[in-house]
Amino acid sequence: MRAFHRGIRPPRAKSKTYQMYLTIDGQKRFKSTETADYEEAVGKLREWETQEKVGYRETKGLRYQEIRDDYLAAGKHIGQPSKNGEPSSFQRDLDIFFKNLRVSAVGGRLAEFRNWRESQARVLESKTEDIEKEIALQTMRAMNGRYSLLDVEKAKIRKDATTWVENGVKATTDKRLKRLSAIFHHAFRKDAESISGIFLISLSSAPGRTTGSKASSPARTWKTLLGNFRLTTN
Repeated sequence: MRAFHRGIRPPRAKSKTYQMYLTIDGQKRFKSTETADYEEAVGKLREWETQEKVGYRETKGLRYQEIRDDYLAAGKHIGQPSKNGEPSSFQRDLDIFFKNLRVSAVGGRLAEFRNWRESQARVLESKTEDIEKEIALQTMRAMNGRYSLLDVEKAKIRKDATTWVENGVKATTDKRLKRLSAIFHHAFRKDAESISGIFLISLSSAPGRTTGSKASSPARTWKTLLGNFRLTTN
């Protein structure tokens, strides 16, 4: 069990705001309450203490690899792991693009990720090969004993084959984004208990005040982030 000691320091001449501190297992940490009101400062100190006790993480500074590591540590997989233990192609793509990115910024980069992934040389090369294979297959089916096809038939086959392969490429990108969505949902569920605890302690820490509504903002932040993963394939 971690040992906690807390306190409030009065405003200094220059700052004019209360400073709060927590001593956790012998290590003292200081933070500004950003208020000159004593009761409000006490409420913020209690909220901070609660956050530390339940292990709450602010989404503001949280990065992609932190929630990814939590997801993997829970025994989950990001795509099918390779036999030699290396990360899957799903994870490699996500790691390359989103590494060190704050989770609050991930939602605004989903379309960019799609464009990046689908413009990779290996993806374009594979797509070209798959289109030619699909054209050959559809042509063989269309011939059905004939000596040749009309130009309009050849054009339609190429168009249909290209559309079919491109939709397949988009689908593989969607699978990566859906796995990223699963990582975010896992992080939200993990933080749900701490968010609830912070909300309750805030309501009880300063009667007559509305600190509870401020404390619930992390939950709204997560819901906003999760809302970015309503994928479309058009």
